[in-house]
Amino acid sequence: DQDVIQVYNSLLIASGLEQEYRDHPAFSTFLIHGFVFKIFSIFNNSLLIDIENILNSEKIDEIFQNYFQIARITNYFINFFLIISFYYLLKKIKIDQSLIIKILILLSLSQWYVLSFFYLRSENLSLLLFIIASILIISDQRIYINKFISGIFLAFSMLAKIQIIFLFPIYIFLLMLFY
Repeated sequence: DQDVIQVYNSLLIASGLEQEYRDHPAFSTFLIHGFVFKIFSIFNNSLLIDIENILNSEKIDEIFQNYFQIARITNYFINFFLIISFYYLLKKIKIDQSLIIKILILLSLSQWYVLSFFYLRSENLSLLLFIIASILIISDQRIYINKFISGIFLAFSMLAKIQIIFLFPIYIFLLMLFY
């Protein structure tokens, strides 16, 4: 569904070009995948990073398959950090440890989460960035730099998936609860 679009637009960003997929702007996802693609291309000279060279290559299918595998591995790490950050958020808002474990097991076994390992989508990255923003805003060190960095993560979460704006009332609730 989104796999080819994710890889292609990430390669556009990595090549220094503008993304073409504007209906669902997932810019943060393209940016992260593009960054990871650049890192892998530094260590593997057979991976072409310039989209023009890839499209003119005779091994275009093989190159896209390699980048798809790299994006899939990156997606696994995003999913892993999503669970870790959600655990940390639940712990930060002082939810009982046994309840946290039950919530995390339910999340880990949910159809949405399991399917997210098989598709390249932007939702998990958006949630991860939103949770990091929430953790920063309720941190024990209530300094202005945390609020500023929290705003940056919130902006990147919206650039990954604009529908995250519907979770903004939770963000306001956290602000009122912890301040």
